Amino acid sequence: MLLLAGCVAHGPIIEQKLEVLESRLDALDEQLARIEAVQVANHEALAEEQRAGIASLIEATTAEVNRLANERIPMPILIHSPAVAEDAPQRPQAKSAGGRATSNATIRGKQLIGNVEDIHIEPPDVVLPARVDTGAESSSLDARDLQEFMRDGSPWVRFHTVDSRGQPTKDIEQPVIRHVRIQQANSTTVERRPVVRLQVRIGSHTELAEFTLSDRSHLTYPVLIGRNVLSDVMVVDVSQSRLAPLIPPGNAPDGPAAR
Repeated sequence: MLLLAGCVAHGPIIEQKLEVLESRLDALDEQLARIEAVQVANHEALAEEQRAGIASLIEATTAEVNRLANERIPMPILIHSPAVAEDAPQRPQAKSAGGRATSNATIRGKQLIGNVEDIHIEPPDVVLPARVDTGAESSSLDARDLQEFMRDGSPWVRFHTVDSRGQPTKDIEQPVIRHVRIQQANSTTVERRPVVRLQVRIGSHTELAEFTLSDRSHLTYPVLIGRNVLSDVMVVDVSQSRLAPLIPPGNAPDGPAAR
């Protein structure tokens, strides 16, 4: 009888505990539902923010494209596959010193060149290997022992460069057109560099172009050819090199006209 009485006494206590636990489970379910609702709302807000950002970027890019199209900024043409160059008029090909086939082909009236070309610069009347960089706005020339001085009240510069055999050229003296400030990506120092005009010939094309002068002895190529030379007259096949062997002025029957 005592055992039965004990079981009867514990019955209400167990039921109360079960009710408490069920109440806690219901509260946890409600809390979980609220958390999930907040997560969904946050996700939707983030997605909407990203959509708005992308739409803004598209709008800004479209406006910039339209602006460039209206200004008709001349840019060099890039070819990323040798197959594209096959559309160019075919001419007899010469052989470079390394045996690579070269040509002075044109595409839409523009001379086809590679990512590296041997060019002629005067002064100092030398042929130098040049890196072609469509991402560079201006061209640059290796200048050693650079000295600036005044002549008849105007700024001039005196320097020499190094030919393909590593021999120094004779001194070059040129008037300074202007100065530019250059900051390298790996440095916080801003350099002030002079700019001069020199005659450059690439393949059959000759022009008087501006070159920024700096010591390029730590770089592979003594000359960098940028868009100021390439625009309107050159097509660049970035997968090839030395496509345009030098042709003396006046010997190119139908090459791009010098400017």
